[in-house]
Amino acid sequence: MKHADIYVNGDKANISAKEPASRINEALGKLVAMQYNKLTYMETAPELSDIAAVFNGNDGQLSFLGTSDTTPNKLALEEVIQVIGLNNTRHMKTSLKSLQDKFGAAPYGFDPKDVQWLVAMLFKMGRVSLTYNSQSLSILSNTKDELIRYLTKREFVEKLLIDIRERATDGQIRSVKEVLKDYFGFSVSSDDDDTIMRNFKNKAQDKLETFGEIMIEYRVNPKLPCKSLMEQAKKNLEELLAIKEPVEFFKTIDKKRDDLLDDADDTAPVFDFFKGGQKKIFEKALEQIQMFENSKTYVREQEIMDNVAQMEAIVTAKNPFSQIQKLPDMSMKFVQQYGALLEKEAEEMRPVIGDDLEKVLHTLDEKEFAPVFRDKFVNAFAELKQKLDTSHEIAAVKNIRLESDPYRSQ
Repeated sequence: MKHADIYVNGDKANISAKEPASRINEALGKLVAMQYNKLTYMETAPELSDIAAVFNGNDGQLSFLGTSDTTPNKLALEEVIQVIGLNNTRHMKTSLKSLQDKFGAAPYGFDPKDVQWLVAMLFKMGRVSLTYNSQSLSILSNTKDELIRYLTKREFVEKLLIDIRERATDGQIRSVKEVLKDYFGFSVSSDDDDTIMRNFKNKAQDKLETFGEIMIEYRVNPKLPCKSLMEQAKKNLEELLAIKEPVEFFKTIDKKRDDLLDDADDTAPVFDFFKGGQKKIFEKALEQIQMFENSKTYVREQEIMDNVAQMEAIVTAKNPFSQIQKLPDMSMKFVQQYGALLEKEAEEMRPVIGDDLEKVLHTLDEKEFAPVFRDKFVNAFAELKQKLDTSHEIAAVKNIRLESDPYRSQ
């Protein structure tokens, strides 16, 4: 062996070592280098902890332009991308198992953990997408532990599919950023798909919580303005939040950009309405209009009817917010007009009630049970007078004798 000729893969090898064992090892090294000529593409030997470390640190993608000069195993990463791309041209799906089989054989000779690390890194970079049982996996919707399990456990190796990730176009990214800024008042400088999507969904969720609070207000008082508008805008955001696939997310927002920007413009004054002083002014006007409605059969004064008609025109308008500032003066005018009318009606009723009391007591005193009921009738008429003084509705003034008629008790 010390002096024998050694052939590697059919060719005579030039062996520099002198000792037999060293000559054999050098020859085997040449054979490995020849058969697994891409083994050196994998510069590190990742363990499970290294795969987990891929998902630590930065919440978004590492890079979407490709591998940087400092990225380890960059040649191996590019080989994986090429293999997936070749499978796509052949209309073949790429599973984690097929990659492990491919890269475990010559000319690679990679360990399964090598392939798992490579896929994890490409996924974190945003260069590939992962799908399991037709469900897209993402850094946004799946936890770090879930992603590690999918990549490292044997039960998932055949059903975990890897594909070249379709990226959002520059136009789609601009659309999402514009909606994010105009609708939620939030700007993001990153062009990273996952970072933009994560920020958008966080802000949309916050906005939905505010929508939910306003929906409660509508349940309490359905006459508050823009109920259908807010319900539709809320539904539009809920549909966006339900999208988990980034490609669909960016395409949908880009397609609905104008509608979403319209929602932003249309809902802004509604949000201001509910968090500002306009709501109390509006509700007071509604109360006064309802007061008028309950008594309008008895109201003949044209000034009151005209004033109420103007108030109704504002509170029933599709977009009343610029007109709400007029309501306080109208409300004050209504109070003055309605109060004067109420006092007039009350003045007419007071002597009638007094006369009725005298008639009731006169009739009662002729009965032998008068002592039993006298205080009861006196108190009833006193309550009647109090209602007359405190009533806010003309109908109540007109019907007050019917509601508490002491003759009926008699």
